[in-house]
Formats: sequence, structure tokens, C-alpha cells
Amino acid sequence: MNRFQILFVLVSMLLGGAGAGVDSIRTLTPLLYVQAGDDNSDGVIDEDESGWDCSTMGNRLCG
Repeated sequence: MNRFQILFVLVSMLLGGAGAGVDSIRTLTPLLYVQAGDDNSDGVIDEDESGWDCSTMGNRLCG
């Protein structure tokens, strides 16, 4: 887990109990880290996804 997830779990545990924190982090994690153009929500924009810009990413060869 990264520091934001840990912080979210700790705050959730303080506000709503231990079980609520774990359920909330599992539910809200995709909403926190989805980038525009990251079609499969894995945290990386790959060549076959809509956010890929061939002129600035990878080897910069388009086509």
C-alpha cells in the first residue's frame, strides 16, 4: 500500500471502525487512482490505450 492508502485506512478506522476502513479502501481505490486515458485502470497508460500519445511517449515513432 502507498502512503495515501494507509492514511485513508487510518482515518476510516478512526471515524468508522476497523471493518469500515478496509471495505471503504477496497471500494474507493479505483476512484482515487484512475488516470484519464488509462482504460484498464492499472496505473500505466500503455500503447493500446486511449491516453497514449505516440509523439511524446515511448520511442516517439507513430504509425
